[in-house]
Formats: sequence, structure tokens, C-alpha cells
Amino acid sequence: MKTLSETQYLALLRGINVGGNNIIKMADLKACFETMGFTEVFSLIQGSGKWE
Repeated sequence: MKTLSETQYLALLRGINVGGNNIIKMADLKACFETMGFTEVFSLIQGSGKWE
């Protein structure tokens, strides 16, 4: 269980995987953040005006 004293981070990325060029797999993006030492990494994908 998390406590209020734990620091949480939020990364807002714009323009990822738009246009079909230079595709970044979400698993690779997650691994990149984990390599930097972040834990409990997850992604929320927004597309077509809806959150998925």
C-alpha cells in the first residue's frame, strides 16, 4: 500500500506513434522508464478522443 510520503511521477507524452512513422512500442517505452529506476510503470493510451 502506498503512503502519502511516496513520490509519484507523471509523464505526458504528445505525438507518440502519430502518422505510422518511428513507432515506439509501449512495452519498450515502459522498459525505458524502468531502466531509469522507476517502478510500477504503466501507460494510459488516448486515441480517437477516448482514453483506453
